Amino acid sequence: MFILNQLRLIIYENDQKQMCDYQKIENILNENKFTNIENGFISIWKKNHLLEDNIPNVYYINLEVRTDRKQNLLSEFKKINYPTENIIRVNAVKHKIGTLGCLQSHIICLENGLKETNNCEYIMVCEDDFCFKNNETDTIYYLNSIFSNEFKDWNVILLAINGSSKNKMVHRHFYEVESGQTTSGYIIKKKYIPVLLKLWKDLYSRTKHTKTTPGHNDHIDQIWKKLQHDKWYVTKPVIGYQYASHSDIQGGYVDYGI
Repeated sequence: MFILNQLRLIIYENDQKQMCDYQKIENILNENKFTNIENGFISIWKKNHLLEDNIPNVYYINLEVRTDRKQNLLSEFKKINYPTENIIRVNAVKHKIGTLGCLQSHIICLENGLKETNNCEYIMVCEDDFCFKNNETDTIYYLNSIFSNEFKDWNVILLAINGSSKNKMVHRHFYEVESGQTTSGYIIKKKYIPVLLKLWKDLYSRTKHTKTTPGHNDHIDQIWKKLQHDKWYVTKPVIGYQYASHSDIQGGYVDYGI
């Protein structure tokens, strides 16, 4: 009982969002058959909390007028207690051709990532209609599998995907991307940012004077398929999706069904 009360105190001091029931802790430890109760508690606690040492900055793209989407995005990250100081709003570029505004906005995010001086090796980029697909515990588990650096040999990890991945698992729940569109959420290594940045900047230079929406293959999430052979991965199950809402890019209600 003394140890369980100590665990209760640890939870309160380290996670002040609630005071946990020590009976529940005891049941969980017993169910998992831990021989050492303190180590058992620590193992469970880590599964439900983000690894603080490797949390990347999140750059989320948001039009100033879309306060609804801003609140939705922030509430998603609040569910997993993502540090607010690591969540950075990027004012979306308003363009008469929505796809070009989207392209410019992602370029800004990547440029901001290159300017970072922290020790984190990667950044996260999200559009403001991004949502986590799983419950909080599973979401934290999959994000921690990235933040823990257990799996090191990757350049981009898609948090959402509209397309396909290869069936072969390369590490735990990581699968190679085969043909993935939607730029709604992804994590990218800083050392790889120049590669994607060049592709997108070249695309913008080629399309910036167009009077109409560029062709399908010149959309941001189509052209990046050219790079997806180069250590791009997605988790199974997928971490996130785009929620259905009015799209300023498409000029109407959009439900991608992913």
